Amino acid sequence: MFIDKKNLIKLLFIYTGIGTFAHATPPNQPGPYIGVTSLKHSLSEVRVNFRDNSDNEDGFRIFDGQDINLTVEANDEETHPYVYANLTGLTCNQRYSIQVVSFKDNEESTPTPVRDFNINTTFSIPCGADSIPIANTESNQTLSLEGPVPACIDPTTLTPEFD
Repeated sequence: MFIDKKNLIKLLFIYTGIGTFAHATPPNQPGPYIGVTSLKHSLSEVRVNFRDNSDNEDGFRIFDGQDINLTVEANDEETHPYVYANLTGLTCNQRYSIQVVSFKDNEESTPTPVRDFNINTTFSIPCGADSIPIANTESNQTLSLEGPVPACIDPTTLTPEFD
């Protein structure tokens, strides 16, 4: 069968036009920086924040390829340009390498650069059962509970109670 050039061009235009409309455009990448902050000196929670650079996403996904896979709803980037989420159930002295993507339908943006953190080393929060942070001091000052201690420490207020 012979098709002239004019009809061939029309067919190609229709084919590529339909293909373009059927393929959704992925949303813009969030970030690029992912902030991670300590949540009240918690041994198992952190707060993550990143910039919303997209105006057409359905939401965001924070992941590490292992244990973390959290979906966060989209917000109004005009009113709230940053997105915040809490990661819970973490292990204190474990290294995490998280990334964030925005998504729409079945399309995802390019992942952000990796953000590494470890609750112990990133935030100077002691993880062991034998040391606890001292209230109202720098986070790197600890009270070590080695050997007999002539006082009890109230775990809710960290106030010493002497016998």
